[in-house]
Order: sequence, then C-alpha cells, then structure tokens
Amino acid sequence: QWAKLAIERTTPMLLGLFSLITLLAHHLTVNHSFPMRTAAWYCKSEPAFADAIALVRHHLWTSVKLVNSPLQTPSLAIPSALFNGCWTLSAMHLEMDKVQHQRVQLGTTQQ
Repeated sequence: QWAKLAIERTTPMLLGLFSLITLLAHHLTVNHSFPMRTAAWYCKSEPAFADAIALVRHHLWTSVKLVNSPLQTPSLAIPSALFNGCWTLSAMHLEMDKVQHQRVQLGTTQQ
C-alpha cells in the first residue's frame, strides 16, 4: 500500500488482526503446550507468529462445523427507504474519499 489513505486504513486492521491471533493462540495454549513448527536446519526455543497463525488456523478448521444452507431460506424484505438511504450514504462516502484523495495528491489537505 503506497497511498497515505490506504496505509491509514490497513495499519489499524493489521494491528487488530495481529492482536486477535495472539490472544486466540494464548487462549488455546493456556493448559497445553504451544506447538512449534521446526525444520531440520532451524531450531528455535520460542514460538513465532507464524506458529500462532498455524495454531489458530488449525483450531478453526477442525472445530468449526460448516453446514450447507437449507434449500429454502427465509427472506427479509428491506424497506426501500432504508435501502435507498444506505445506498445514498455509501455513495456520499465514496465521493468524500475521492475528494480527500485529490486533496492529498494536490497537497491541499486542511486539518
């Protein structure tokens, strides 16, 4: 990500995901040992973040039961005023992002 706005959006998300994975891995290993992946040429004494990701991924893949959706799902009608209002708001946000991006490119950002 090279754009300033993109960095401002992704950095907090990455920090949040890092924290979430770390907390989940800690929770999964409170009463168990932390499984560490090793290689013949590389010995390590403490787990790395890649080990935490592997542990959380393995736990989710083996514990979460995925169920096929039923043949007939109940539908929920969204009132047209609410739907149109949400659509208008999202369009306004897109336009505001474009204007802000143009201001950043021109160097005319005002705080």
